[in-house]
Amino acid sequence: MMRILVLTLLLSNAGYAVIHDGFPQEAYAADNQYEELEHDNDKEQEKTRISSDFAELSGIEVMEASPMKVTMTKLLTGRVTLNKNNTANVRARFPGPVHAVHVRLGEKVKKGQNLATVESNESLITYEVVSPIDGVVIKRGTNVGDVASGKEIFVIADLSTVWAKYHIFPRDMKYIKKGQTVDIHSLDETHSEDEALRRTARISMLFPTADASSQTVIAIAELSNEDGIWRPGMVIQGIINIGEKQASIAVPKTALQHMGDQQVVFIRNDDTYEPRPVKVGMMGTTNVEIISGLERGETYVSRGSFVIKADLLKSTTVHGH
Repeated sequence: MMRILVLTLLLSNAGYAVIHDGFPQEAYAADNQYEELEHDNDKEQEKTRISSDFAELSGIEVMEASPMKVTMTKLLTGRVTLNKNNTANVRARFPGPVHAVHVRLGEKVKKGQNLATVESNESLITYEVVSPIDGVVIKRGTNVGDVASGKEIFVIADLSTVWAKYHIFPRDMKYIKKGQTVDIHSLDETHSEDEALRRTARISMLFPTADASSQTVIAIAELSNEDGIWRPGMVIQGIINIGEKQASIAVPKTALQHMGDQQVVFIRNDDTYEPRPVKVGMMGTTNVEIISGLERGETYVSRGSFVIKADLLKSTTVHGH
């Protein structure tokens, strides 16, 4: 026993490692230092540094976490149509030859204005066909020499109001109610910035029957059109608010990214960006409620978060090889 102790002391004094749990103590300590260093490197790989100049060029924007309203909406696509309640189909009272037509297609007319002169086949007396409303001649189905019968010969439309007509799919019917406010805008790109082609109206009618071919239900919102900018046939969109919540903290949807099986936002500290796992609540159309993981006042990336994610993934790949 004494000889073993002396040998151990000699080896130790000579600079050799003393065995500890089957490993030299110096090697054991070095391994511990390596593990700590490797762990620190892993932490560094979870962050990335981006200069302010590059961040600006990359479109990275930041915000401070704060309360925000989260709004859920439904997007509807439809067309402007004639207001059927303000449209008149004009027919001759008695069959007979048309002696004169007094209006042109597209002409504005007044209630009681003479549209055409027709001779009755029975009495051989001529009579006037007059407009029953103020409006515009949108259809002219007769000319001099034609024979008026029971078919319409004019269609007069009062275009001071028109309909925004939407087809609602069955899955969305639970969200759409009569009286709801709808924000309406044109899809014409040349007028996308024109405030005149934006209106707020209310759903005034939900048809009680479904369209046989599409199985959709028609929703109507009446639009004021005194300036005549809403033309029947125009493609439009409508946005209906179907729910909202005042969240303690919410972020734009552009702030969220998936990393692994987690949703994260990126926290900025000077030029350093770090992913922060968050728990989300109500999903809005443009933003989302954050239940946990982000504190009020923290600076996070609100736009361009995909740039941060790409940089982190690139860094992880490089270290992985």
